[in-house]
Amino acid sequence: MTTTLMRPATVTHIQQQPMATPEKADEAARYIGQMTGEMALLARGARLDTLAYFLEMARIEAQTMASRLAR
Repeated sequence: MTTTLMRPATVTHIQQQPMATPEKADEAARYIGQMTGEMALLARGARLDTLAYFLEMARIEAQTMASRLAR
């Protein structure tokens, strides 16, 4: 029997974005909160419960940060 080793998936280079200024950080946090909320619903619908849980935690954290930064 022959065993074939699979190569790990190639990680594509992620272009780094410039650092957000404090006034833009709250906007970024709000956007992240919206996107992670939508992804959590998608994960929950696909019965990916653990992933949905972590996405929901990210949503809550993003909303908390957006609220703090907006002050």
